[in-house]
Amino acid sequence: MQNIQEKELPLLEKSIKAIKYSIDDLRNERYDQAIQMYNTVLKGYETFKSVNQPNLTKGSLLQVKLSELHKKHEEVVKKFENNEWNGLDKLIEEDILKRIEDLQYYVDNREYYEKYNINVLHKYYKMFKENGYLEVIDDQKIEAIQTYYKKHYKGKVDPSLHLAYEKITGEFNLQVIPQHVIWHEVIPFLNSREMMRFYSDKNVYDNLITKDSAPETVLKRVNGQYYDRHNNTISRSKAFKILFDTKEDLIVKQSLSDDGKGIGKLTYKNHAHYHKKKKYTMKEIEEIWKSNFIVQKLIKQHSIMANPHPYSVNTVRVVTLRWNDEIHYLMSYARFGVNYSLTDNAASDGLCVGISPDGTLKLYAVGNKGEIYDKHPTTGYDFSDFDKIPNFNKVIDFAKDLHNRILHHNYISWDLAIDNNGEPIFIEMNFWGTAWKYQLACGQSIFGEFTEEILQAVAKQREEQLAKQKDK
Repeated sequence: MQNIQEKELPLLEKSIKAIKYSIDDLRNERYDQAIQMYNTVLKGYETFKSVNQPNLTKGSLLQVKLSELHKKHEEVVKKFENNEWNGLDKLIEEDILKRIEDLQYYVDNREYYEKYNINVLHKYYKMFKENGYLEVIDDQKIEAIQTYYKKHYKGKVDPSLHLAYEKITGEFNLQVIPQHVIWHEVIPFLNSREMMRFYSDKNVYDNLITKDSAPETVLKRVNGQYYDRHNNTISRSKAFKILFDTKEDLIVKQSLSDDGKGIGKLTYKNHAHYHKKKKYTMKEIEEIWKSNFIVQKLIKQHSIMANPHPYSVNTVRVVTLRWNDEIHYLMSYARFGVNYSLTDNAASDGLCVGISPDGTLKLYAVGNKGEIYDKHPTTGYDFSDFDKIPNFNKVIDFAKDLHNRILHHNYISWDLAIDNNGEPIFIEMNFWGTAWKYQLACGQSIFGEFTEEILQAVAKQREEQLAKQKDK
């Protein structure tokens, strides 16, 4: 392995240099030199593949990564051949350079970490390593994790989340479930993939979920057709009149996205609506939010929720589970925006702070890259000064009641705002979620007492599916 590594690293370093030269040549319109440098990159790729031939078993991590890189090389070469220079530098920088840097990272770290079944090419490994969560690895604890998962899950797992969890919370917890297990096996077992898109459409929330405890709708657009707040079909001109007559600030959301994506604010002033300080027409709204969006009035959030970051509507994410014929509350955390952003989106840059059973916050927040804060990085707000979540038990009961209305999904994350009267307001629901962050922020495993049952059920389904494939 050491001999191979001694060949690989210089190859990758040379390729990275050649890529950067090629990008620079493209940006300065030295196209012949750019082609020459990129040919050096292609030769390095072929040599790297040749050196690693013994390790390129079908389906192996390295084989998959090289296959992805090969496809991107083909895309770049085609653009060179067709003299398609516009945007080529960004394509190489974002898709080729990043992948080769990933390979360099992999080669440099794989020997030590792969013996523990840690995927050094995965973004969570990099994130946890850069935060110092993987510095100490206890062989006995790794063995205990794999023994636990072999017993209940019938397979090995990447234990990096377990290590990060222990580093942050100070507790070793076998029941922590890695993100890849949640995404690739547990959620497809608990939820219906076929029904996810329908349930994710914000334009059906008022009929499907609730319209009483939700932001007030102004108008909707579904597949290009406009509707008023009562779901009556209206013309484009009527939609424009409704918007024009609503003389207050509004929120526009892409209706087929989730996790705080595709959200913008329309600020009302001087008899018009402005977005990012620019006056917007109906046509410009359509150009940004396309054929599927919803326009709603702003929520007046509770001051307790606003205090850490007043610039965003901060929410409580509540996770519920239908299991053994009941709806169970699993965990929850508060989500706060950062950098004066409009949304609290934890999937991008927002912060997550775990909520204890009595409604008080944990004393630390988890950032999007797994970093830990005891104070808000934008406002300096000390999370230890936070009062309890208003009416927290009511928030939990509200989420459980909403879950009773969803028949096709057993695992749901609910985003709820708290209005100025302390009442929970439904914002949206999610069927995937960043379970690694849930567990780190809340300091508990995602499924708690149900962990073994769920892992065993997932393993049983996997075995049944494999048996069916063999019978075909």
